[in-house]
Amino acid sequence: MALPEGLKDFSVAGKAALIIGAEHPVGRVAAITLAEAGAKVMLASQEPGTDEALKETAKAVEAAGFKPAIQVQHAAIRADLAATADLAVSELGGLDILVTALDKPFYAPVEATDDSAFDRVMEDNFKTVWMTCQEVGRVMLSRGGSDRKYQHGDGGAGRAQRRALLCEEIAGALLYLVSPVAGFVTGESIAVDGGLLCRV
Repeated sequence: MALPEGLKDFSVAGKAALIIGAEHPVGRVAAITLAEAGAKVMLASQEPGTDEALKETAKAVEAAGFKPAIQVQHAAIRADLAATADLAVSELGGLDILVTALDKPFYAPVEATDDSAFDRVMEDNFKTVWMTCQEVGRVMLSRGGSDRKYQHGDGGAGRAQRRALLCEEIAGALLYLVSPVAGFVTGESIAVDGGLLCRV
């Protein structure tokens, strides 16, 4: 499905995107959104046993006009992540975009939470993201890609861009923040700096 004329600058036509945690609602929305914006998409799971949920996401992506590749994996295992990153390059012909929609929710009063619960949260929701960015960054950097993008607050891991900002490049972030789609975003800063802050 083509984007309306006024949104053509938001097109990612021809880009290759890997969504890890695509069985979760946020991952599903990310996959559909990127497919509708023109990206080739690969869906990967957070953990085994999510085949049916991934297939449901795949059906929604197909409705946007693209048949996605699917990979059931365990994101807590580095070898799985490495294999998924390599497979994404093989299936999609490259890799430009990574979305980490990993989510293992945990809710409890702080005073009632022991160290083992804290360790599980850090393992499931932080370390897996860290390893994912490392393994996907490896294949992106080895191919010399120029559009390395990360979601989930991880920052860019590529080379800061060694040129001055073009004033027009703030337009996308500005339009997003003032539009209805950012209605639940507040108190956030978006650094449009070519990755400079990642080196600080």
